[in-house]
Amino acid sequence: MINNKYSEVFTVSKEDVLEYTAIHGLPHSKRTNKNALGEGFHFFKEDGKWTTFFRERGRIFDKKTFQDDKLAHEYIVTTWLQLCGTGLY
Repeated sequence: MINNKYSEVFTVSKEDVLEYTAIHGLPHSKRTNKNALGEGFHFFKEDGKWTTFFRERGRIFDKKTFQDDKLAHEYIVTTWLQLCGTGLY
C-alpha cells in the first residue's frame, strides 16, 4: 500500500464492516477475554457490559466500558480499522 490508498484498492466501507460483524459477530482471539495478558487492543463482554482497553508493557490504557452493545460494537470496529491503517474511519 505504498503507492495507493486503501480506498483505491478495496471497495469495502466502514459500514460494510459494521454490518458484517453485526451479522457474523466480532472475531475472537486471545485478546477477547478478561484475563488476557498480551499487549495491544483488548475487549470482552462480562455481565452485560463491554470493556475495552489497550495493554502495553503490563499497563492498561484508555479503558472504556459500554453498556450499549451497538456503541461497543462501533467503537471496537472503528478502533480495529484505525489500528490496521485502512483509512475507513
